Amino acid sequence: MINTGTIRQFQHLDASITAFETRNNRELAESLRSFTQLLWDSDLDPQTKDEIAEQVAYLAAQAQAEFGERSKGTVKSVFRGIKETVSTFGSLAQSWSTLQPLLEQVIHV
Repeated sequence: MINTGTIRQFQHLDASITAFETRNNRELAESLRSFTQLLWDSDLDPQTKDEIAEQVAYLAAQAQAEFGERSKGTVKSVFRGIKETVSTFGSLAQSWSTLQPLLEQVIHV
């Protein structure tokens, strides 16, 4: 069972995908779309799925924020947390290893 908070996070991720496509960052948009779909389809417990979706939505928002408005310390912690959480989930971990550098490049971490 997925709660409404999780659905909201996935809606935020979908909006970020659209924003990246609009800004002609198709590679990031596709990678985020792929990761989001894998996360949605995963067998993770709902709470963990919600937490990861929230963290990825935060990173996507940071990637869209003005350079001076980004919180680099928090961003680095979130990157580490997601990597640690998904590391044992095969295709999700692989998708994250593609998405993370693209987000880092845009956020300038």
